Amino acid sequence: MNGNGLGPQPRGRLLRKYALGLAALVAIALGVSGAVQIWFSAAEQQQALIRIQSEKAAAAASAIQGFVSGIETQLGWTLQASAYAAMGGNEQRRFDFLRLLRQAPPITSLLYIDSRGHEQLKVSRIAMDVVGSGADRSDEPAFTGAKTDSIWRGPVYFHRESEPYMIVAGADQNRDGGVTVAEVNLKFIWDVVSAIEVGRTGRAYVVDAEGRLIAHPDITLVLRRTDLGELDRVSTALAGGSGDATVLVDDPEGRRALSTFAPIAPLGWFVFVDLPATEAFEALYASILRMAWLLLGGVVLAVVAGFMLAQRMTGPVQRLQQGAARLGAGGPFNPIDIHTGDELEALAGEFNNMAARLQESYASLEQKVAQRTRELQGKNTELEALSTKLAKYLSPQVYDSIFAGKQEVKLASRRKKLTVFFSDIAGFTEIADIMESEDLTQLLNHYLSEMSMVALEYGGTIDKFVGDAIMIFFGDPDTRGVKEDALACVGMAIAMQKRIRALGTIWRNSGIERPLTCRMGIHTGYCTVGNFGSDDRMDYTIIGGAVNLASRLEHEAVPGGILISYETYAHVRETVFCEEMGDIQVRGIGHAIATYRVVDLYDNLSESSDAQCLEMPHLRLQVNPEQMSRQERIEAAAVLRKTLVRLQQGPDEPVDLD
Repeated sequence: MNGNGLGPQPRGRLLRKYALGLAALVAIALGVSGAVQIWFSAAEQQQALIRIQSEKAAAAASAIQGFVSGIETQLGWTLQASAYAAMGGNEQRRFDFLRLLRQAPPITSLLYIDSRGHEQLKVSRIAMDVVGSGADRSDEPAFTGAKTDSIWRGPVYFHRESEPYMIVAGADQNRDGGVTVAEVNLKFIWDVVSAIEVGRTGRAYVVDAEGRLIAHPDITLVLRRTDLGELDRVSTALAGGSGDATVLVDDPEGRRALSTFAPIAPLGWFVFVDLPATEAFEALYASILRMAWLLLGGVVLAVVAGFMLAQRMTGPVQRLQQGAARLGAGGPFNPIDIHTGDELEALAGEFNNMAARLQESYASLEQKVAQRTRELQGKNTELEALSTKLAKYLSPQVYDSIFAGKQEVKLASRRKKLTVFFSDIAGFTEIADIMESEDLTQLLNHYLSEMSMVALEYGGTIDKFVGDAIMIFFGDPDTRGVKEDALACVGMAIAMQKRIRALGTIWRNSGIERPLTCRMGIHTGYCTVGNFGSDDRMDYTIIGGAVNLASRLEHEAVPGGILISYETYAHVRETVFCEEMGDIQVRGIGHAIATYRVVDLYDNLSESSDAQCLEMPHLRLQVNPEQMSRQERIEAAAVLRKTLVRLQQGPDEPVDLD
């Protein structure tokens, strides 16, 4: 409630909402318009950059190709073998080589190799001329390549770790002629790429067919023999991709740049032209900044217009708000008088009619609400009592699973590995014949209650009671694992037997002459578990051969004993002391069943007990003198003494047992 008792004021005022709504509308309109304009501007600018950079790359590639072609052309007039066939041909060739060096400054040396691959003449700008050395150069790539293809162009290399060079070799036109080899300084290529202007900070550079940098305005990158083969754009070019489209990649200096390239076809080289993205998109960034200022101005104007428009509406709306607050607080309500000639006036009229009807019905509303509340509370109490009663007909695990939503109430089943327990009272038929039905009922209910408490303590799911018989299983709907379920089941059976012995005194004092004993059978195996029956009447239970086998083991157990199958014994053997009872044949099972009698948990066998047990790979000992007759003790002692002598004698060496 506010100070006027009219209810809390809303956080979003109508005035503010109108202003913000208009501002958002203008911002969206300007933003979309600016974004479209920027998108088209960016596309147009990128197309212009593609055209300019592609032209520069193509021009540079053409210049470099023309440079190499010019060298090859000038080298061609020294390949006329017939001009040097006469006497003094070598001197004439030397004279022509010297003239070629003057006319073609990029050529630093010329070498002539005769048809047999022997060096005959070498003329150089930086070394002494050599005539008739006869050095064998028949295996050099320049000689073999020129003899095969007439013109051979070698890879780029660096002379004395300074400027890049390449070899151009041409074979004489005469088939049996020699080969002229020219060493060409590629500084001209550096001059070409350095002269290309790409914006203020752009670069043009050349890579060879192996992706190595051979020309760059920064000569230090070339001298370091920078390998650019791993750059995306360079690898695309080496793989035969197209250089028509400009893409955003990393340049050799690690900057993000727009890049395009052009091939130098005869050499397998590529000219790349890169422009840093920051410079390329300067105009675009400026356009974005202008749009931001326009957007800000439009938003300010929209806010002002929104406030002016909302001010004309807030008065009637606030009056409606105050009237609604008074009505909601239960205070006196006076009709709201609004004359605007529009929808607000119609809204005020409808509001007044609604308020009048509400006041008429408000008097009886509280009584109806109180009556319905009492009825609902009564129904809830009845439902809780009914739920508590129904829970007694289900195992607690099944009941909790259903009410927690984990178990669906429908006809469905599944296969699962469970440990199944059966028990009944030995000689119960005779006991029933000699006891009155009232006493028998009291005894049976007491017995089943005690056994149920033990079962719930160990987490067993009680399936059903059939007279004095009990069926319990472990592993559904909750399981701790097959091994832990089996241990819990056997532990429960041991606890039940001990509880029955403790109850014997109580029952004898109540007039039952014969002590009650129970037979118990346990088996672990796969069962089908789920809801069985019809849509109107279901029973959550288990079926299958494992259930039948557990029931048969219970029938074969001695009174007061627990008989388990090997499948259960395998899971509990490390924790529970059992006696092997051998194989038995039971009704309904086509094969013999290995059985074991449960004695107790190893932890419960105290040191003061005479029972001894030991199990090793080649030894199994189970002795319980308390249950042996005198003759059995004498015979057992004789066997143990004989075994002790054998153990002391070998076979390999005697064993000291002292």
